Amino acid sequence: MTAAPIVDLFEQLQLEREALRVLAAPAMQAAMAAAAARMRESWQAQTPDGAARLDDAVRGYALAAIENTILDDPARPRIMWIITQPHQWHGQAWPGSMWGGHNPDNFSRDIMIDDVSTYEISGRRTGPGPAQATFLVYDSFIGTTAQSTEGANIIASLLGADLMIDGDGDFRITVGPGAGAPGTNHLQTRPGAKVLKIRNSLEDWAVELPDQLRVRRLAGPPAGEPRSADVVAERAAALLATQIAYWLTFLTHRAAGTVNETRPPQARAGGWGYLAGGRFALGPDEALVVTIDTLRADYIGFQVSDDWMTPPDYIHHTAGLNRSQARPDADGAYTFVIAARDPGVWNWIDTVGLGEGGYSIRWQGGGDPAPPIGQAVRQTRLARIAELKDLLPAGTVWTDAAMRQAQIAHRVETFWKRVGT
Repeated sequence: MTAAPIVDLFEQLQLEREALRVLAAPAMQAAMAAAAARMRESWQAQTPDGAARLDDAVRGYALAAIENTILDDPARPRIMWIITQPHQWHGQAWPGSMWGGHNPDNFSRDIMIDDVSTYEISGRRTGPGPAQATFLVYDSFIGTTAQSTEGANIIASLLGADLMIDGDGDFRITVGPGAGAPGTNHLQTRPGAKVLKIRNSLEDWAVELPDQLRVRRLAGPPAGEPRSADVVAERAAALLATQIAYWLTFLTHRAAGTVNETRPPQARAGGWGYLAGGRFALGPDEALVVTIDTLRADYIGFQVSDDWMTPPDYIHHTAGLNRSQARPDADGAYTFVIAARDPGVWNWIDTVGLGEGGYSIRWQGGGDPAPPIGQAVRQTRLARIAELKDLLPAGTVWTDAAMRQAQIAHRVETFWKRVGT
């Protein structure tokens, strides 16, 4: 395989144009208005932050439904970079499709498949590659089945640690109902296979790049007629209504429990990591201090989002930090400080003005954790910012304005390297 951009720019730009046309369609606009009305009745909309960010949340969930729908043609598979920050490139503006507590370090792509066809994913890894890669086959769109931590059932998985790559960085994955040949990368589908979700988690934004991927269908029933634009818009509108009902229930479950306390880590379905988190509610002079163990994970990340699970701007703000971006304590643990204003700490998780919201902590990949997973979160403590000098552990890196400016400049410079810009 010759060198190529991380994404197929022609295909990505075409998919974004299709999505924007669906977003403007009358059926989709009506569905968004109905979703907004339903969301205004929820508890999130009764908070100042939730009310202020409702329109952004509606658009994010609408574009999620649209991304699912425009790709839903398994006889003509395409790859789309999904769940993205707003961007403008190649003369085209994209409003962003933020939803579901998206991880700033993830480069996420979807391919829609079926349970009778066979597909080939051709890939190339450049440099060290991502800190973790996962290829997961789901049986439905997220949010269209019973409530679960993953939003849908995983029926096949291939983890980065098991991915066979040749000496040139090339790899090939087959996806289909039959058994794979010995010594090959294969995802065996079962009845109901619907979505192949590919996540590349990046710790060092400056040097780690997502895998280059292309897809083609090798075998399957004859393709039917392409769907009309009206049909796509109607299906996306119906999907939004279904997914909003799911997410409102999911968000209520997520917010349950004591505020400013961290829930114990839970294993991710598919065996690719652990997830912990909680809900914060902070005054302007308060901070939530969370100390975690590394668990020998390949990837560690900490981020905040609002109560709709829409992340704030994490490119120009430290609204998420991973292990490469953070600084360890003297004993090797990591202590993060969530606050709405700068506490003068390198490991500041900036809420970008949010007084309330959620936070997520991810440990992905690696061997058996040590210490036990139940000890992954060492401490969570509510404190006043003025007290931090006396509370934070040895090894804490303190910052001044110049250091913070350099930290942000590095984020901005390195974020877009994931798409080759």
